Amino acid sequence: KSTASKDIAEGIKSFFTVLSILTTIGMLILGILFIKFFPKLFFGLENEVEKDYIMKTVVGFFLIIGAIIGLIILAITMIGLPLALVLGMLFIVALMASGLIVSYCTGNFVTKRLNFNTGELGTFIIGFAIIIILKMIPILGFIVGLVVLSLGFGSIFYALKNNWKAITAKN
Repeated sequence: KSTASKDIAEGIKSFFTVLSILTTIGMLILGILFIKFFPKLFFGLENEVEKDYIMKTVVGFFLIIGAIIGLIILAITMIGLPLALVLGMLFIVALMASGLIVSYCTGNFVTKRLNFNTGELGTFIIGFAIIIILKMIPILGFIVGLVVLSLGFGSIFYALKNNWKAITAKN
């Protein structure tokens, strides 16, 4: 019985390891596609990350918590369930994009400091690799992941807030 449970535990661990690797590769591809197909949007968000990043990290952290609580409350009401599902999907997209934006900024910071000339994709890949490596460190990885998500989400919020009239304007 103990060897069977060990085999099952090892199989589950292997499954999640492979899933983690595939997710990382998928996020890398998603970042490359964002840069290639939506450069204006991507670099507009990237400019937000570089301005007042401490405030955006704190605001992003509290916005993530507030959004989760708000989505749960909205979903419990049953009338708001369809809206909660749509807003939940947008929330997940924003969380995914937040890490990609901060990855580019990290790569930009490192390449400028090292006087290393590379294109936009190279800068993104360097930053992405640095963040992934930092996330692998046991305790520091959690903190890095939280800061990356918070900073990116706060930057997306400020970009939407600052450009709301342009986004919602009629043609």
